[in-house]
Amino acid sequence: TKKGYINITKTIEGPVTEEDYKGLTFVVKDADGKTVGTYVLGKDFKVIDEANKKFELKTPIEIKLSEEGKGTFTVEETLYKIDGTTVNVTYTVNGGNEQNGTKASVEVTENNTSEVSYKNDYKNEESLGNLLITVIEEKTGKRVPGAVVEVKSQDGKVVKTLETNEDGQILLKDIPAGGYKVTVKTVPDGYNVTTGREDFVTVVAGSTEEFEAILVTPTDAVTTDDASTAVDDATTTENTATESVVKTNDPTNTMPFIITMIASLAGIVFVAGRKRKLNK
Repeated sequence: TKKGYINITKTIEGPVTEEDYKGLTFVVKDADGKTVGTYVLGKDFKVIDEANKKFELKTPIEIKLSEEGKGTFTVEETLYKIDGTTVNVTYTVNGGNEQNGTKASVEVTENNTSEVSYKNDYKNEESLGNLLITVIEEKTGKRVPGAVVEVKSQDGKVVKTLETNEDGQILLKDIPAGGYKVTVKTVPDGYNVTTGREDFVTVVAGSTEEFEAILVTPTDAVTTDDASTAVDDATTTENTATESVVKTNDPTNTMPFIITMIASLAGIVFVAGRKRKLNK
């Protein structure tokens, strides 16, 4: 009979005790859905890293294979929920990419051991909250669908990069309470946005924090209407200033001055003539 093996490792993170997680169970089935075996963390596993709560099967599971010497099997974690907590379950197969979920598909080949590694990240329910982000255009007050928003933790780690839905919103559920940095990275054509601006928001445990990310029109952006108004204002100011300046080359402005001078000279001549007559 041809044989292969499956080994399961388990890592536990979060505020849970041995009493909480010892009942975690793994069920192995063949391609036809027939149960190969059921394995309990507190009975069939050994501790390989106590500080990091890492466990491994005491003995790899022996798998009987067909004459081809290979087969596809599933490993599924059950009974992983613990009262008062939320949990995110992920796994890898043979050191591949980490995937979300509790059910892993495993290819087993003759005389080889396939490795399935699970990780459970537990968090207290009361330490979690929600963040509702709404992207709004400042000028129109309308919500903006299709905007890409980046959310970072306080230490700068990217938590999520998501796109707003048709209502211009993004909802992050069950995230740890604390501070987050929100940045609108890109927006659809037709919208103005000050890119790269980070807004800080605080998520409170047990509640939903609503945050409006405003697309601010850049100060150096001038619309056609604004430009026309600016030109009209400048023209009016120029005309007013021009009208207040005396035009020294214009004879209509110097005529009153000439008339006044002639009248003054005539007065002087008249007075001088009278003095001569009196002296005689």
